[in-house]
Amino acid sequence: MKKFIVLIVAVAMFLSVGTTAFAFADTNQPFLFKTANATPIIDGVKDEAYNGSDVVEVAQVGLPSLPVEGQATAKVWTLWDDTNIYVYAEVNDTTPSIVYFEGINTWMLDSVELYLDFANTKDGKASIHKQDLTGQFRFCRTPEYSVVEGTGLYTTEIKDKVEFKVIDNGAEGYVVEVAVPHRDLAQKVGFSFQINDDMDDDQIRDATTFVKDMGYLACQYNRVFDTLELEGCTSRNGLEDDTIVYNTYEDFLSMGDPATPPESTQSSESVESTESMESTEPTESTETVDSTAPVESTDAPSSEPQADNERISPLVWVAAGVVAAVVIVAVVIAIVKNKKSKQ
Repeated sequence: MKKFIVLIVAVAMFLSVGTTAFAFADTNQPFLFKTANATPIIDGVKDEAYNGSDVVEVAQVGLPSLPVEGQATAKVWTLWDDTNIYVYAEVNDTTPSIVYFEGINTWMLDSVELYLDFANTKDGKASIHKQDLTGQFRFCRTPEYSVVEGTGLYTTEIKDKVEFKVIDNGAEGYVVEVAVPHRDLAQKVGFSFQINDDMDDDQIRDATTFVKDMGYLACQYNRVFDTLELEGCTSRNGLEDDTIVYNTYEDFLSMGDPATPPESTQSSESVESTESMESTEPTESTETVDSTAPVESTDAPSSEPQADNERISPLVWVAAGVVAAVVIVAVVIAIVKNKKSKQ
């Protein structure tokens, strides 16, 4: 009987430790990625300096498409200097989409989308379309058709100053390297990254991949952006929010396997906010940064995740698991003692 009790205690301890080990980071909180200070050459070749920054794995499948086996993923590195934010992305995409025709919505093709917010806005439902320090930049896989496009006031302001290089490596994937001029720079910059994947070259997007499960909302809301921490940057723009709580890079690495995307359901609050957004804000169907670029009808998701106060923190589940294990052990011990007292 003593061996049985020891076994139960061991199992309980395993469960409590295991629950903690497999706890996932709360993606309502932004991840903080280190960005080293250096000036690379924009040639589609990875400079050694990029290795001084955190590598951002873009492997989280999600809305507005469903998960598809073999969809594109990427590794992304960043740098900064006194004039630009630099992004180097190696996209693993074994199903090239190379057909292009005039008027195609380029987010339906193989492409990547970069989001930067120099105000690092994480407040409520601030729209990327109304923030003058937020930019969205899209680049196609096919170099000859790749142009700077996207929505956002900052994109419109600086699109002609963005330097980039795209290299298509065929069945292996493609590389995108970008230099985005900054304004009102501070130590922390909002950041998000998205991959669009046309897997059968029919000019219809089959899959999307993000940094985290809420990434599909980046095309509308700054609050879901993560953050780049610029090493050595001492600039301040007066917009700093020191109340923001961040997940660490270690939290990001421990996220584990990509999660299943949330169900396409909406609370009354999200429906109302979406309707309001459509009627009052410029979207990708009404605003482009280049009059010659293809016009995108919309890249807005059909749903939002639950509000922050409705989501249960992973720590709650960890605590619940530990308490349950302790209760089970206590009950077993009480039963054993009761049997002994009757003998």
